[in-house]
Amino acid sequence: MPRAARGHARMSLLIFLGLLAGLVALAVIVNRLRGVRAHYLEDWRPDAGERILFRDDEADTFVVPVNRARYGWYKRLRRGTVIATDRRILAGAKTLFGGKRMLQFMLYPGAAPDGRSAKLDGGLFTRGYRTLAIVPGAVERVPDEARPYLVLKPLPDERSSTNVDFVRIYTDKAADFPVPAETTWPASATSLPRPSR
Repeated sequence: MPRAARGHARMSLLIFLGLLAGLVALAVIVNRLRGVRAHYLEDWRPDAGERILFRDDEADTFVVPVNRARYGWYKRLRRGTVIATDRRILAGAKTLFGGKRMLQFMLYPGAAPDGRSAKLDGGLFTRGYRTLAIVPGAVERVPDEARPYLVLKPLPDERSSTNVDFVRIYTDKAADFPVPAETTWPASATSLPRPSR
């Protein structure tokens, strides 16, 4: 390869890396200005009167879009956590570097009490995790011996369900997974994780 061609290749790589760093810096600035931050499952506490019914620290959660490849495979990494309460389901995954588990999805039977499921992004760009409303009581359990999972259907009338076909939760305890029923929320209820004291 001639020296000039190597110089152009290096310059192209430097431009690419510079643009990539610029995008990351822009994302950090926008998130700081908007107040978006990461929420961790270790810091989450249930609301008053809410009970934790189920927890699996080796579960994997996938939100499957409507327009997807005909054939796909969902890798079972066992890096996620699912917590089911009598009011909602929380799903998160371990961060790439570190042992904390970041909240990714909060699933409510029926509409979310704070109205986040009525927004197209489900609160992803304002809170840092996505809120989805699921059809109350509609759960399909697939007791596959190697990879058991649950299928939850999104509430079709909610904007956060746009382009979501279903939510799949892989857990070895699929037969015991309790799906919360639709509940009426007290006025003081929030869906934000509260920091532990």
